[in-house]
Amino acid sequence: MGLLADTFWDMTWPEYEYAVKAHNYKIQRELEGHRLVAVQVFNMLAKKPLKPSEYMRLNLIDGEEKKVNANAESHEEFMARMIANNFYRKPKPKSNDDEK
Repeated sequence: MGLLADTFWDMTWPEYEYAVKAHNYKIQRELEGHRLVAVQVFNMLAKKPLKPSEYMRLNLIDGEEKKVNANAESHEEFMARMIANNFYRKPKPKSNDDEK
């Protein structure tokens, strides 16, 4: 995604999730341009023209939601596993002693 190590480690989990979503959306926007060119070339030679979404589906752009795997763990299970393995620490609340 092009994040520097310091930026990555300073991110909270929700910030990281938003960064991943933004990165995926950017990639799909780039693919949309390639898809449009490919469909135009295909349609020049085809007897029956295709729509871009028929040629190649892009989940975020075409409005299709990914099907969730029934065996996939929930967000709460994932966070519990990360905390149990000490990969994620909740921020400590600030106390009055920290401000002095």
